[in-house]
Amino acid sequence: MLMGDFNLIRGAQDKNNNNINWALVNLFNDAIARWALLEVLKSWWEELLASNVNPRDAIGVWHGHDSGLRQVLKGWSANLGKERRVTKAEILAQIQNLDMIADEQGLDEEGWALRYHLEDQLIQIFSDEEEYWRQRGRLRWTLQGDANTKYFHAVANGRRRRCHISSLKTDEGEITDQQAITQHVYDFYRALMGAEEPKLLSLQQDFLATEVRVTD
Repeated sequence: MLMGDFNLIRGAQDKNNNNINWALVNLFNDAIARWALLEVLKSWWEELLASNVNPRDAIGVWHGHDSGLRQVLKGWSANLGKERRVTKAEILAQIQNLDMIADEQGLDEEGWALRYHLEDQLIQIFSDEEEYWRQRGRLRWTLQGDANTKYFHAVANGRRRRCHISSLKTDEGEITDQQAITQHVYDFYRALMGAEEPKLLSLQQDFLATEVRVTD
């Protein structure tokens, strides 16, 4: 659920004069469409504000509807996720079909244009999914990460497993001892980075003779 005091409008009906920046209006509507946002309880809330309900009672009514709203949004999110999965599968199938046609008989200009358009759509879907999981991971870490929880230990152990070297295969065989692994890595990079290369070029000592120097 997204709430805020936005200084942008969605159309002329939200403005009391004709001073409208249509570029910002289009940008705002594009962002709403991209994230598949919906205005919920708009008419109900306007009717409530138009009535003579006490402000404290209005807040109480809002909190009372919060539980039901969460259930509605949860179902909406599930349906949206299913719709995106179906769309992604359909786009992948179309791309695979076009690739088969391209391999067998080639594609004309319209076929390649469609292929690139589908690929752009697929990239956008992957980008939206990546952003979704990034935000979800950040939220979960904020709520549970800085605490002695199972989630914290799972993240810490997963990071340790990714950074841990359990064994190394060398010319002498496999090394599993941690001290031996550390020494082998140290010796390898010392030999790699510390070797002195022979000098192939050098300047003669009298290259800059006294008579051709700019200054004394």
